[in-house]
Amino acid sequence: MARSKSCLHVLCRRVHLPLPLFLVLIILSMRNVLLLPGELEKSAEPCKPAAPVLKPSPPAKRKGNKESKAAAAPAAQTPQSVAAAPAASSPKPSPPPQKPPAPTLVPKPAEPELKSAASGSVIAGPPIWIFCAPQWQECVCPGKVRWGSRKRWLEIPVKDGEEEVKVKCSIDVLEDIAPGDDDKHCECAIPQGSELYQRVNPGLLPATAIAETEEQVVSSCEIFEREAGGQPWAKSLWDAVETLCAPGKASLPEAGAKALKESTIRAMLRAWVDPRFVKNYKKFFDENGWIEYAFLNHYAGTPGSRFTRETEELIRSVHLFSTKPIVVVSFGMTTPPQWNPERYERLVLLHAAPFPPEPFRSFHFNKLRAMLMMRARVAVQLDSDQFVAPGVDILFKRTEEEITKEYPLPIMPVHFLDRNPKDELSIGNRVKYWHRVCPEGGRKCSRQTLRWGHAHPTWTHWALPFIGRWLRSNLRDETLPPLDGVKALRVLDVPEDEDLLNVAMWEEGASKQWCKFDVPGPGDFDGWLARREGMDIMSDSRFHVIGAPKVFYTAHGATRPDESSVYIDRIEEKQKEQSLPPPIVFKGKFYKTAEELRKHHPKLKCLI
Repeated sequence: MARSKSCLHVLCRRVHLPLPLFLVLIILSMRNVLLLPGELEKSAEPCKPAAPVLKPSPPAKRKGNKESKAAAAPAAQTPQSVAAAPAASSPKPSPPPQKPPAPTLVPKPAEPELKSAASGSVIAGPPIWIFCAPQWQECVCPGKVRWGSRKRWLEIPVKDGEEEVKVKCSIDVLEDIAPGDDDKHCECAIPQGSELYQRVNPGLLPATAIAETEEQVVSSCEIFEREAGGQPWAKSLWDAVETLCAPGKASLPEAGAKALKESTIRAMLRAWVDPRFVKNYKKFFDENGWIEYAFLNHYAGTPGSRFTRETEELIRSVHLFSTKPIVVVSFGMTTPPQWNPERYERLVLLHAAPFPPEPFRSFHFNKLRAMLMMRARVAVQLDSDQFVAPGVDILFKRTEEEITKEYPLPIMPVHFLDRNPKDELSIGNRVKYWHRVCPEGGRKCSRQTLRWGHAHPTWTHWALPFIGRWLRSNLRDETLPPLDGVKALRVLDVPEDEDLLNVAMWEEGASKQWCKFDVPGPGDFDGWLARREGMDIMSDSRFHVIGAPKVFYTAHGATRPDESSVYIDRIEEKQKEQSLPPPIVFKGKFYKTAEELRKHHPKLKCLI
């Protein structure tokens, strides 16, 4: 009887009907009380409110339509404490009701069930605000965007006739909604249970939703500590992260004013495997979560952006010219739907939360985080603006031979530039670290142990403690102490990952450097494919007095995805024809192997 009473109550409140029709409705409702035994189970669903056909609700507008009225949404809570104010959401689209023969009343179509990306359990609630982009970066969102900080927000709706909001989160484009606030960023309203929601970076979900993704966590302080007493590589990793995960257990340099909170630093070491790539993860990672050989890429980009297309060309080249897997760690809001294991059988996609919105740390320090979180015994780092070529897999064998317990440092390829305190990049960017390297002043840099290296390191697990030390010094805003005749250096004054890796390796006395296996640009492949001479890396007076070879294992500066695609196709065609030149080029000659090169140039300083 309770069910019939509830239904009649709804009808009486919503409609005014002639008495005969109302009596018909009473009889229909009473039928639910006089159910036959076989019908009892069918009646278990609660009654849904009904809407009259004569006054149907208008169809909901496309999500994000600026005319839609919004309900309050839960605030996004990220590991980096990105605060969010109450959100507005659009009603979910529902099909227009079908008009049945009068005077029958039909129920209003039910809202679709919303499910968690992690567990599939039903979620109730409107769209939620998800961190989309920090200040100065682009946000692309298929719903509303809001710009600002916890103090104040400016909402940007989807324009009529458009599918999404695409906006640069910058005071050059948008109103400075919170002057002086470094926390300004963009957030995107994403409907829970939508296809896009399934691809959202778990590190950006609200706290309750993050808890549901626990089974996808493949990297965390808890995991590192639990495995620390096991294999040598697990011990290396714990040595690397112990002062990040448990800083109170060690005597550390004083943290600076721009240090991240300890809880935030711990959260910076959590990574999730994308649900679509669980099978690939299990195929390449062992039962303890380690991978033996892999390329690594750190990435964040909007769908269809140049950065996304660059990264996809890199992934494609790895699948064409290598036998090794590639691990991509995404620090952005989502990844493209076309990145799937059916298309890329050797891709493993991980997610991790981005840095807090702030101007102090470059996005590319995520490279060091990714190097720790991927848990590889031997790895080669590749930036998105690279692609690989045949022969690149030899780098894994050579890395394993060169980076050992006795030499526990990464190795980077020599740069085509010989950076120094007087170069244009140092002066133009007001670099503040050369005083540490060159205490004598001028270009005499007695504490520089290698020529400037390009930030495409290779490493084994023996080098992980080095990575952990220098990542910690950045995240905690540490200062290197003064030495005899050498001034102190605040680590945050070292602005980019490449600068920090070079300064750190000089500080620790690094002595090994690869020859130029990341040739300066795709155009170099024109000369290589045509077997041209005169393509050496320029010499310098201190480290590479006879110059350095180019080794055509990867291209750097591949910032035009369409152009990269053409080069990759050309290389593939030459490979099928078995007409590729030998990969090493030096002093007008082509060499197949490092041994052959060394035989002709025994004084060569770089490795290959």
